[in-house]
Amino acid sequence: MIALGAVGCLILLINLETIMVFGAVTGKMNYSYLRVIQIGIIGSFERLEAIVVAIWVMGIFVKICVLLFIFCISLSEFVGIRNYREIITPTTLLSVIGSL
Repeated sequence: MIALGAVGCLILLINLETIMVFGAVTGKMNYSYLRVIQIGIIGSFERLEAIVVAIWVMGIFVKICVLLFIFCISLSEFVGIRNYREIITPTTLLSVIGSL
């Protein structure tokens, strides 16, 4: 619950920062927080967008891994396979092929 609260507060702070910088235009922009970082509101730090993009990519990777893990466990329970590790490779390959 602490992690959920921390993530909620972080999202709230990011949204408040982008709204304070761009105002009503924020809803029409794609990746508005990246634009805030590019402007350099944080201070004397420059080129922080690479760090923000790296954090986004890592977050997406973790989300995909957790969803794949949950799907493999659920599928193994549904089919009746005792060891979920037997279906990780086929499920991952089908997911990659399906995403293309």
